[in-house]
Amino acid sequence: MLRIKGLAMAIQTEKRGRIHLIKPQKNTRSDHSARYPDKLIIAKVKTWSKALRIELLSVIVTPVALSAVFLYYREIDINPVILILVMACAVLNYAGTMMINEYNDFKNGLNRLDRLSVTGVLVKGLLPPSTLLKAGILFYLAGGILAFPLVIIRGFMLAGFALVAFLGGYFYTAEPLGFKYMALGDVVASVFLGPLMMMGTAYAMTGEFYLFLIPASLPFALLIAAIVHANNMQYRCLFMHSWIKSIPMLLGHSGSVYLYMAETVLPFIIVLVLIMTHMFPATTLIVVFCCPSVFKAIRVIRSSKAGHSEGFERLVEMSGSIYVQFGILLAAGIFIDRVISGF
Repeated sequence: MLRIKGLAMAIQTEKRGRIHLIKPQKNTRSDHSARYPDKLIIAKVKTWSKALRIELLSVIVTPVALSAVFLYYREIDINPVILILVMACAVLNYAGTMMINEYNDFKNGLNRLDRLSVTGVLVKGLLPPSTLLKAGILFYLAGGILAFPLVIIRGFMLAGFALVAFLGGYFYTAEPLGFKYMALGDVVASVFLGPLMMMGTAYAMTGEFYLFLIPASLPFALLIAAIVHANNMQYRCLFMHSWIKSIPMLLGHSGSVYLYMAETVLPFIIVLVLIMTHMFPATTLIVVFCCPSVFKAIRVIRSSKAGHSEGFERLVEMSGSIYVQFGILLAAGIFIDRVISGF
């Protein structure tokens, strides 16, 4: 046991090649917060916001909203009530996935006092692991209950979409699969939050499959992969000698830099191809206005050094911002085309 200044610290044990954390850091703020109930409430809200990673909520909202925008462009009727229900189900599934991911990252040793996760809520003792696990299960159950009316309306095919979405989120880090730990996190996230999300949303709203959504979703699948890839690069140097595998570990620093550049540049080329094939209107070319953000992110990653994690947290934020900007501009381009064609 290791004691530092009399505080109980996290104890690590190696078992079958995995690092397990026995005890999180004690939360020393509870006594102070108890004296000020209003501050306690604010602290709790901030803690749960960190655990849920509210800043990445746009990653879920964007593909659902864009599915409706693409259907609108094709003059396909949209039921706003169903769209709201689908959005709520997607957000609840996202919340459950964030809880389960944070719990499994902590259990598998990715989070330590000297190696915090993005949220750090478990290592810092802000929440007990069991609470996070229970919250994840409750979010999943709430999403399933809310999806039940949609299944009644659209049939069991939609239930299949919902089940696949749940399994993909849960087993992203949960045993026995743990896609994130097998260098499959980028692929799984991009497929589930790209083509699968848009196809499922469209089916929920119309009861039909639209194949044009597959190429339309590719730019966003790549930008999702860029977000996950940037996050994985942040931890590459910390897990080089562990059982955990990721794309940056397999490609090395230089290869990872080129992959990120491809993931952020190719979406613009895909939009250009879709315009030339008349799948997107020419006005969607306004996505080029987010090119300065892309160039800035590329400069950040090219200036990064192998074996150092500095700057990658900023890169994750920039990648998320690029994703949102790209989606807003593409939707704006479609609405502009509809307005122009209306004259």
